Amino acid sequence: MKQIIGIVFLLFTSVAVISNASLMLISPKTWLRLPVWMKLTANFTERTHGTQSGQLKIRLLGAFFLSVMLWMLHGCLARP
Repeated sequence: MKQIIGIVFLLFTSVAVISNASLMLISPKTWLRLPVWMKLTANFTERTHGTQSGQLKIRLLGAFFLSVMLWMLHGCLARP
C-alpha cells in the first residue's frame, strides 16, 4: 500500500512540476497570471517579473526545472 501511495505521489508531483516548467518556458506572462496555489510561489508577480529581463529569468528557471525532471526520468527509465 505504501508503494502505491508513493507512486501516486511521485506521478502527481512530476506532472505538476513538468506542466509548470513547460508553461514557464513557453509563456512566462501566462504563467505569471496563474493563481498562487497553482504556480507554487508568491514571489514572482507580474509587477516584478513582467519586464523582458524578468521573463527571461522565468524562462531560464522553467528550462532548468524541465531539464532536471527529464534527466531524472531518463535515469529512472534507462537503467538496465
